[in-house]
Amino acid sequence: MLAAIRTLTDDPQVVVFRAGAGDDRGSWAFEEDLSREEAHELGYHLARDQLPIYRRLVAAGVFALLHVEFGPVEVDAYQHGTRRLLEELEAGSIPEVATDPGGLAILQADRWILHKLTFFFTLSLEDVVQTVLRRQLPLLEERVPHLRQLTASLPASSID
Repeated sequence: MLAAIRTLTDDPQVVVFRAGAGDDRGSWAFEEDLSREEAHELGYHLARDQLPIYRRLVAAGVFALLHVEFGPVEVDAYQHGTRRLLEELEAGSIPEVATDPGGLAILQADRWILHKLTFFFTLSLEDVVQTVLRRQLPLLEERVPHLRQLTASLPASSID
C-alpha cells in the first residue's frame, strides 16, 4: 500500500481502510464474544501497531486516513484505543526538555496523526464521501502544508 501511494503524484491523498466487502455480508470484524474491555484493549493495540504505518503514509502525502464500514464495536474500540494512545503520548512527552530532535519529531507527528487525521465510521464509503469528506475536505486540505513541514523533520528511519 505504501509503495502504491509513493508512486502517485504530489497531490494530497486520502487513504480509505474499508472493513466491508461492498455488500451486506461485510468482511472484517472482531470476534463477537469479546467483552467491551477486551475490544477496547484490542483497539488500543491495533492503533498502536498501525501508527508507524499511518506515519509512513502521511510522509508519503496522505492527509486523511478514513476507516469506513466498520461495525459499531470496532469503531468504539478504535476510537477508545486511539484516545488512550494519544493520552499516553501526551503524558509521556515534555517537548521543552526533549533532547532527541528525531524522537520529538516522531512524537509530534504521531500526536497530530492520532488527533487530526484518523477517522473511524460505521457509514459506507459512499456515505462518508458524500456527508463527511465533502464538508471536511477544505479543512483537511488546509492542513497539508503543516503536515509537509511536520513530516519533513522526521528521521528517515521512521518513514522508510
